[in-house]
Amino acid sequence: MTDRRAKVLVVDDEDFNRELLEATLCKQYDVVEACNGVEALEKVSQEPPDIILLDIMMPGMDGYEVCRRLKAEKETSIIPVVMVTALKEREDRIKGLESGADDFLTKPIDRAEVQARVKSLLRIKYLYDELTDINATLEQRVQKQAEELLCTYAERERLQKELEIAKDIQQSFLPQVIPQIEGFELAAINIPAREVGGDFYDFIPITEDKWGLVIADVSGKGVPAALFMALSRTIVRTNTIGNPAISEAISKANELIMEESMINTMFVTLFYAILDTKKMTLTYTNAGHNPPLLIKTTNDEVAMLEGRGVALGVISDIDLEEKEVFLDKGSIVTFYTDGVIDAINEQEEEFGEERFISVIKQNQDLSAQKLMEKIQQEIVTFSGSQPQFDDLTLVILKT
Repeated sequence: MTDRRAKVLVVDDEDFNRELLEATLCKQYDVVEACNGVEALEKVSQEPPDIILLDIMMPGMDGYEVCRRLKAEKETSIIPVVMVTALKEREDRIKGLESGADDFLTKPIDRAEVQARVKSLLRIKYLYDELTDINATLEQRVQKQAEELLCTYAERERLQKELEIAKDIQQSFLPQVIPQIEGFELAAINIPAREVGGDFYDFIPITEDKWGLVIADVSGKGVPAALFMALSRTIVRTNTIGNPAISEAISKANELIMEESMINTMFVTLFYAILDTKKMTLTYTNAGHNPPLLIKTTNDEVAMLEGRGVALGVISDIDLEEKEVFLDKGSIVTFYTDGVIDAINEQEEEFGEERFISVIKQNQDLSAQKLMEKIQQEIVTFSGSQPQFDDLTLVILKT
């Protein structure tokens, strides 16, 4: 942790908002102001700050564009960006996340919350900076002499083995056996973009003829996301096992995840459904996750299992919407994370929802396991040598 005072850049076109944020932070940090997006980028290029509080709605260049430009450059991509906005719609937050925002603050601001969020993100950045310095030092030593090259190689081997162990441990959190449910087929796969990741799925026994199906995606990547994934999966499973009350179970899980997310500034999107094998129904709630696809092969009908709900760990009181669908013989439900449709090829084209649906329809006669393998194969072929930036998780339910 550095001893110097951290530098905070406050970007807002309203004088009052800048002055309020400066008054909130000036005792602990050096605060610099910018009144628009262009000025903000100029000040970042002159002397990069440690963190940026960025308004969204500004004349000229809005906050989304400023964030995209910062995250597109290697030198500024690691600077935490907190979007400060009066916008509260889910679509606005999604757009902010897509542009690269690390966190959100909602106007009117709560001064204690501002201080807590800034402190938490700076702690993460300092750790990242320390790791970067350590890696740079190791690389210099490697170049210096052969003896230290051998030491560094041994250290990297140790770290790689530890990551492999971490991957095995994380995979052990996922179901080791796919449940055999009479009249249904299930298949699942999880492929982290790095050694470890933040996606998870689960099959939870509720009653003799009911099963809970979960798929979720934790914000972030790497080890922090993996740790938060393990915690979130345990919380969700603890609150849902044997509990047929969907909204109640997920709301309780959200309360516990909120306690951790305030510290780690992370959240988790989640789709949770209960399969009733007797009634042939799927009752579900969607907490900000990609809506699964329901394809009824008898009439070629495609439906998206959407629902009103925000990600877990974002707000305390969540309003969850429950819905129910009937599963005919020949129905295929495909649960997935955004690593599936966001996979890109060498031309930076996305695999996309339309191609995803087409692959499922063209191979709908395959078993659930073979269909899952076919989807995975199509994504690999499409991506070619392009490395993927997001974890990929699929769960297929077939009647």
